[in-house]
Amino acid sequence: MIKIVTYCSGVLLCLTLIPSLIVFAGKFQTVEAMYQFDVIEVKDLISDEQKMVGILAKEIPSTYHYEAIKAQAVILRTYMQKNDLADQLEPLTINQLRELWGSDYNETYELYKNAILDTEEEVLTYDGELIEPIYHRASSGRTRDGQEIYDLEIPYLLSVVSQTDTIEKNIIYSKSEVVRILQEAYPNILINQEYIGQQIQIVEKGKSGYVNQIQFGSIIMNEDEFIKIFNLPSSHVEISENEKSLIFNVKGDGHGVGLSQNGANEFAILGANYTEILKYYFTDIEILKFIE
Repeated sequence: MIKIVTYCSGVLLCLTLIPSLIVFAGKFQTVEAMYQFDVIEVKDLISDEQKMVGILAKEIPSTYHYEAIKAQAVILRTYMQKNDLADQLEPLTINQLRELWGSDYNETYELYKNAILDTEEEVLTYDGELIEPIYHRASSGRTRDGQEIYDLEIPYLLSVVSQTDTIEKNIIYSKSEVVRILQEAYPNILINQEYIGQQIQIVEKGKSGYVNQIQFGSIIMNEDEFIKIFNLPSSHVEISENEKSLIFNVKGDGHGVGLSQNGANEFAILGANYTEILKYYFTDIEILKFIE
């Protein structure tokens, strides 16, 4: 398993082939890559262009609007310039891209290549410094302040409305399944299946609606534990019950901080260009040409 770890000034991105462990200001978060392949040695990537294409293609699908793909290219370049661990990012190889795109390989490769060239050398800055270009798949309709989960004031990571994000799903577990899952994770937990609905309490919720802490029976779990144990796409959750089941109504996909990829795509469809998208999701940033 490939892991990318950054520290206090780190970044929360989904840039590995398989779930990756990322640290930001001491907080752990697990995220998924857009496409997953077996980990292999990257021997057929011989140029920076191919590497950029291979990483970009893994992070955002070619079916997204071109302006959203360009926005992602600027995010990727900013991350690679800011973080010393950029060389450890594993792109999709040429062979993997051929497998993924099939007969559309040449056309799709050119799409990503052009997104990189059309934003050549452009990076995101705040107050003259490269930013941490954090993003997620889809918000709950509003992104989160970075401070909500990192306990650190980050002036360009402020909550914004993202009303085009409408991803919502119900995840249903039987009450017996919930008890089994909890007992496997917390062998000493005290919980009663018959009255389980009365033994669930949201302890702390952020202003954007994401659960920070939740209680099941005798234990209190944090956001990361909650997501992991119940395999939830995000912690923006409302829980209801019927006679036999608990229903987790989940909005969004991911941690909810920074740019929403789905929101960026929808804004682009409505006519926004990549610079407008980036400046909307990252407050008061500038887009500049990077100079070594």
